Amino acid sequence: MPTYNGPMPSWVILIGPNRWSGCLSCGSLFLGASLLTGERKHIKIDLMSTLLPKRWQPFRELILSLTCVIVMAIMVTASIGYLRLEMEFGGTMFLEIPAWIGQLILPAGFSLILFRFFLQGFDQVMALLKGGPT
Repeated sequence: MPTYNGPMPSWVILIGPNRWSGCLSCGSLFLGASLLTGERKHIKIDLMSTLLPKRWQPFRELILSLTCVIVMAIMVTASIGYLRLEMEFGGTMFLEIPAWIGQLILPAGFSLILFRFFLQGFDQVMALLKGGPT
């Protein structure tokens, strides 16, 4: 087995030599991202809120939610494809657990975030139909 004596790359620290620690890190990351998304405290780059009139804000929020749903749906699909590749590869993790079991966190995490954005979009549609603030 080859050895490496240079500085440790950042991806090795995140994923770790043990794949199990990487799965736990990703799991906590996805859980935190989903919670922040549900509270609408996720990172936003928001120039349009200052440029658009107040009456257009609900439409902007709806468009942003729908865009995020589409992006998360793409990420769920891509992570399922990655999971299938991992199943075909047949690698193992700690205690000879198949590696794809640890990678289940990817589609599950993206699905959680997708669900949160979907709920936000649904709230926006309901608020627009009622004519009230969002």
